[in-house]
Amino acid sequence: MKLHHTEYKKNYKKYILDQLGTEDGLIGKDLSDDEKITYLFDRFNDEFHHAVYVRGKHKAMTDWLSGLAINIE
Repeated sequence: MKLHHTEYKKNYKKYILDQLGTEDGLIGKDLSDDEKITYLFDRFNDEFHHAVYVRGKHKAMTDWLSGLAINIE
């Protein structure tokens, strides 16, 4: 049986948020999921804001995550 795409999204979100706990700036901090998401987007905007204007938000975020911006396999 195939999973619906919304189930994949939940799995991706959970995986990425779990991996954020291994980031140097977040180790030992007990942050909520909303705080982790805010951290992720703030960091993305600080590091890659120029690419959003050139490539669009989705492509820029894909490139940022592909470049090992956070500790994900």
